[in-house]
Amino acid sequence: GNLVLDAQYTENITVLTSNTADDSQKILGLIDDVFDGDASLEIEKIYDSASGSTQASDSVPPYENAKDYVIYRVNLSAGEDRDTPYRLRLFNPYGSKIKVLSLKPNTFESDWTPVEYQIRGSYAEVSFPGGTQVYCIAKQTDHTPYIIGGCAGVVLFLIVVLIMRRLRKRRQMKKRLRKEATVSQPSTQPSQLPPA
Repeated sequence: GNLVLDAQYTENITVLTSNTADDSQKILGLIDDVFDGDASLEIEKIYDSASGSTQASDSVPPYENAKDYVIYRVNLSAGEDRDTPYRLRLFNPYGSKIKVLSLKPNTFESDWTPVEYQIRGSYAEVSFPGGTQVYCIAKQTDHTPYIIGGCAGVVLFLIVVLIMRRLRKRRQMKKRLRKEATVSQPSTQPSQLPPA
């Protein structure tokens, strides 16, 4: 018995990157996992509020008053189904104060659901089930300066009201003291002098 073993070497890919880059030459996304040579990751920026829409039907804001946001369509062809989701990193142009939402394909445009994410440098890492998915990264509006300004305005208003009350009380006190002083002083008019 001779045993003949036929084997074919396939190279595993450990990082799958998108084929497109942002204006800043950063890739739009990547998945750090083990893939075979046939796997591909396609990420298309379908809307960017800074430059305008590339596909008008997908440009609905993810939540009311959203001004700065980018929407990506992600498609992974990995060839195998799996139970555990991938960790997908999407380019994040807005820093750490963001909101990440997902929209399942073939759903209504208003069905954006928030997803958990972690900031990884210039990327937001999300759980990705595979297949096709639409994600939105939106800059959260920072209301802190408005809140601080409003609080400062209220404090300043209260200080002005207190000062006005004290000034009014002082004036009333001075008026009362003057009235008391004029009533308590003896009159020196000749008509009221006692007969001599």
